[in-house]
Amino acid sequence: FKGRSIPHSIGGTDYGIVFINQDINTEVKPAFALAHEIAHQYFYKYIRTLNDSDKLRLRDIFLKDSSREYYINQAAPDVEWSQDPETGLLRGLNREQQAMAIEEWFADRTAARSMEFFAKGKPNRQISRRESNLSGDSFLDNLINKIANILNGIYENYLKNFSNVKFKPGQKIP
Repeated sequence: FKGRSIPHSIGGTDYGIVFINQDINTEVKPAFALAHEIAHQYFYKYIRTLNDSDKLRLRDIFLKDSSREYYINQAAPDVEWSQDPETGLLRGLNREQQAMAIEEWFADRTAARSMEFFAKGKPNRQISRRESNLSGDSFLDNLINKIANILNGIYENYLKNFSNVKFKPGQKIP
């Protein structure tokens, strides 16, 4: 299941395009992919505009997270890296690779939390909760919960208005 998020700005107006390959016959995987890609849009627009101390706080939360190794290896698969045992900082990665790892981690956590909200009270919907545990840091958890609530509202609206519409590639939209 693939998705892609592209930020744009034209004439001072910010918008983003999200592409989702919806070749899956369940509603949860497209919902997760959509939530993940929209979380990237949030990251582009808001997280990157945080003040330096909040950016460092987000980085430090990431560096203490048990899943950091997975995201670092995804962002820089052929790079030898290590984590300084005293400072916790990463060695061997450039700034862009570190930012990419943090962004993917953030998008996955946000999408997983969104899926918890989406599945709440709906026992027939099965989701993976392996990445959805909150960090325990109120700064990060408040960001994730805020976005997850928004995403849940978007997805519920989508289901309400479009879940019975089926289109095939090349088909004209009525």
